[in-house]
Amino acid sequence: MDRSVYNENLYGGVCSMYENEKAFLKSVHDLIGIARRMLWDSYEHTAVPEHALWYHCLAHSDGVFRRAVKIITTCNRFNAGTLSMHDAALVVLAVYFHDIYIASYIIADPRTPHLRLSRKRLCGPSEEGSAAILERYMLEMNKKYRADIFTLADLESVHRMILLTVPKFERGTVIQDISPETPLVFRILPLADLGECGMEPLQFMRNADLLLCEEQPRVQQALLGTYKYQSHVRENILEWAFAQVDFVSGRERRMLEDLSGLPDGLAQMLMEQCFSSNNFERSKDLSNTVHRKRKKMRLRAIVGDMRAVCGIRV
Repeated sequence: MDRSVYNENLYGGVCSMYENEKAFLKSVHDLIGIARRMLWDSYEHTAVPEHALWYHCLAHSDGVFRRAVKIITTCNRFNAGTLSMHDAALVVLAVYFHDIYIASYIIADPRTPHLRLSRKRLCGPSEEGSAAILERYMLEMNKKYRADIFTLADLESVHRMILLTVPKFERGTVIQDISPETPLVFRILPLADLGECGMEPLQFMRNADLLLCEEQPRVQQALLGTYKYQSHVRENILEWAFAQVDFVSGRERRMLEDLSGLPDGLAQMLMEQCFSSNNFERSKDLSNTVHRKRKKMRLRAIVGDMRAVCGIRV
């Protein structure tokens, strides 16, 4: 996996727009390093491959960071100083901690418990746990520097940012609790979190397969070669590929609502430079293409195709 997505130059690029608060920025930088190590150790570099989270991992957080940087840059291009250095740094900090705690359990289909397994993530408790971990580390930094590097307002801000990533499922897609009254700084993380299909179509398709493997352990085991191929695995893969079109369409419909209430012109600029209709259409076209292609393939060939997309070597 490419661990070079996040680097000090890119992070520095966000903060170079601003000055001062060196101790604050140093603390943010140190906490991001802690989060990256935790994500790598907990969700990717595990002793049991089937326990790994293939989607909610370091690569996902790197992607959210990359998209958040683009959103922040676009906002400040619209109006210099739209986001302060302090707020931008808090956003990046929340990005790397928003999935630091994943509460999940695996359940078996009562009709075919030996065949079908699903991983259920506890939405809400996971985000609350992630926010609590970040707040604890922020307070530890205050103790380290014997100063209020992070204020109570900072703790409340990152908590709200992370809680806005709690997914809600509606008509085949995922939405978040963003309203026209939600301040811009709190929207950036949730928009970047679900922004792949509108910003990075190719990455969206790769991660769609990774999320399926995370949510369907039998599919993950099939890719790892540790599970005897069964017809229901093929059905799960095809159903998932078909569902991605509805997901993308729903996210595209939701974008105008998620961007409503922003300053005149900013929403339009974000739609043009970040969440473009061309990217949404590209994501839908790719989803349809993948579904049609795999529908013609036997399971073994589908598994081989998914391994190539996900970069899995067996």
